[in-house]
Amino acid sequence: MDKETVIKDVILYAAGAIGERETPPKSNRSALIDRIQQPFGLIGQQYCVMFVLWCYMKTLERLKLRFPFSKTASSQTLYENCKKKGWTTTNFSEVQPGDIMIFRKYHTWTGHAALVVDVEKDSVTTIEGNTSNSNFGNQSDGDGIWKRKRPVNLSEFTADDWYIRGFIQVRKALEI
Repeated sequence: MDKETVIKDVILYAAGAIGERETPPKSNRSALIDRIQQPFGLIGQQYCVMFVLWCYMKTLERLKLRFPFSKTASSQTLYENCKKKGWTTTNFSEVQPGDIMIFRKYHTWTGHAALVVDVEKDSVTTIEGNTSNSNFGNQSDGDGIWKRKRPVNLSEFTADDWYIRGFIQVRKALEI
């Protein structure tokens, strides 16, 4: 098993959740979302980070491989932990499918996370938990799990009025 195969499996796993809606709306809950949150002990909480980590957790568990990330619901804590290990980049040219995109609202601890599934010249396609299905609505506390295309302005490194803090380079974290 190589890293590229693992990452393709993670992306397929995440794609299977696209379209899952919160029930009731704005509750951060559904049968699937509760299963995503359960390993973190945070049922009913914002789940963008938990969704991405859950996709890796379930895929690595099925393949009997070690889960390298800390179990956290905080995008900023996840980024900081990975940065200490040398697993992050702010260089968009280094971003690959399977990497984890970390947003930050201004310079607060508020953030958002997304699984990168495709990289283009000036954008990334992502699968995200706890976002909206369009550019309207709340992008970091939305109504479900959706596939999104996020523009990336390389000169300012921003998207959708959120600062892109950087990317977690998953290939550096995986031990295969």
